[in-house]
Amino acid sequence: MELKNELALSYYQPIATGSFRNSFELVQHVESKALFARKRLTSCPIDVLRALQKQPVANMPRICELIEENNTLILIEEYLAGHSLQELLEKEGLFSEEKAISCTLQLCAIIRELHHRYPAIIHCDITPSNVILSPDHVIKLVNYGKARFFRNDPAANIAAVKPVTDDSAYPAAKRIADNPAYPAAEAIMDNFAHPATDIQAIGVLLNVLLTGKLPSEEIGKGLLAGIIAGCTGRDPSNRYETIDALTTALQCQAVSFQTMGMQQQKNPTRPRRLRPAIAGKFSSQPCAYKEQAPEKPSWRRFLPPGFRSGTLTNILLAAAVYAFLLFTVCMEAIYQADDPLIFGGVLCAFLADIFFTADYLGIQSFFPLTKSQNKTVRVLGILLYDILILTAAIVIICVLDAFL
Repeated sequence: MELKNELALSYYQPIATGSFRNSFELVQHVESKALFARKRLTSCPIDVLRALQKQPVANMPRICELIEENNTLILIEEYLAGHSLQELLEKEGLFSEEKAISCTLQLCAIIRELHHRYPAIIHCDITPSNVILSPDHVIKLVNYGKARFFRNDPAANIAAVKPVTDDSAYPAAKRIADNPAYPAAEAIMDNFAHPATDIQAIGVLLNVLLTGKLPSEEIGKGLLAGIIAGCTGRDPSNRYETIDALTTALQCQAVSFQTMGMQQQKNPTRPRRLRPAIAGKFSSQPCAYKEQAPEKPSWRRFLPPGFRSGTLTNILLAAAVYAFLLFTVCMEAIYQADDPLIFGGVLCAFLADIFFTADYLGIQSFFPLTKSQNKTVRVLGILLYDILILTAAIVIICVLDAFL
């Protein structure tokens, strides 16, 4: 292990050993005294972890250190105190519909931020054991071990996911799809993770909170039955199209519960029967809850590198770099007015290098080497493509200069 990595790890001293799905050590930072979880992972989505380390998600563990050593990844992440929903089910029993909606809505907010990234991140491991209720009653989502990027357009038609139609293979797929410890069947059978994969897992989790059983054993009844059915369809095209549609349906149902509560307070001897609220693709009745249209993927992703994060320091630094390049080219063009083409081409080449190195719009995922999970191969690939871009620019400029 490199000296700098040993130094970084030396700041985290072990306190206790525990277990979620992956074994971890509870460690404490020697200076801040804050608690962290240290994990050793042999199979993990390193590209996703790096993205989450750069841009953390609210109510998910903040990644502090990522160290690769002999095909093993050492992960230091924020320790989130609380009890998992699985523990609460075992200790306190089934959730009420109101409590289940509250927990699920908070979970949807976390997944929504993942799905609205570019490229979208699919968690692929939403289970009662991986959802934590903190002491201040806030839902947290842990365990990045199966997360992956959705490389296509996040707004692509869900029909692009191949439905599970092979009846001979379906019993195994049914066990995978219905078991909350696994992603949806299409993620296993087609090795394709889609936003519908997480939506299916949320529906299974909601069913477990209400009934204690998987959908294959017993489907939840009552006002949430329609929502569960809209999440857990065997064919992905029969599920909610987006996490926003599922969130709207849950919010509609929350309003229905509030209305029911007010009606019962006015006339406790005559409770009002309400129709289950389903929103999104499966709506048959207008919803009483009015929400703005789902947001499109953030416009920030189209900004030049340095401006996408919205961080003032990054913006100022990027603006200085771009201004310096533009100033240099303009000054050279003024003093070398006889051949401004060269300087314009050089500017374009340097900008292309910057955009490629910063992985603008995920461009590196389309090229060999740079989409590798091996850090060394990826870095060498970036350097190689940067050299090729500059070389190609010089050749093109020379050819144009010879004919113009």
